[in-house]
Amino acid sequence: MHKKTRTKLMALSGHSERINTLLCISTSQGKHIWSGSTDKTILIWNSKTYCCLQELRGDSDVIKCIHRTPKFILSCGSNNTIISWNYTRTALSGRSNSSDYETTNIGELAKKIRNQREIIENLKKELDFYKNLHNDV
Repeated sequence: MHKKTRTKLMALSGHSERINTLLCISTSQGKHIWSGSTDKTILIWNSKTYCCLQELRGDSDVIKCIHRTPKFILSCGSNNTIISWNYTRTALSGRSNSSDYETTNIGELAKKIRNQREIIENLKKELDFYKNLHNDV
């Protein structure tokens, strides 16, 4: 039986701790690799030159996952926070600032949704009450 040999093409070094997630992105601006780490950073790499283009710091905890939407890159840390990154501005600028990302706490968002549901349920009950009142007249 013939054994296949594999050779390492390139090693990307930049994170100081374990890498938890990778995301490959191909856009009109080029191809990039986003890596999220236990060191609380996201690094953006050029997929042709393997050079680190940018280090993103915005999360206060371990980066667990990175996901792409049509307009943003979302990162999630273990502190229940989702950060949406403007990847065209971020990847091309070579730096990140507060206008490049927006933070959402999942716990706070869930609480707001529950509160909105309660308000809607109360409005439905009130509407039903007035409908029944009108029908009784």
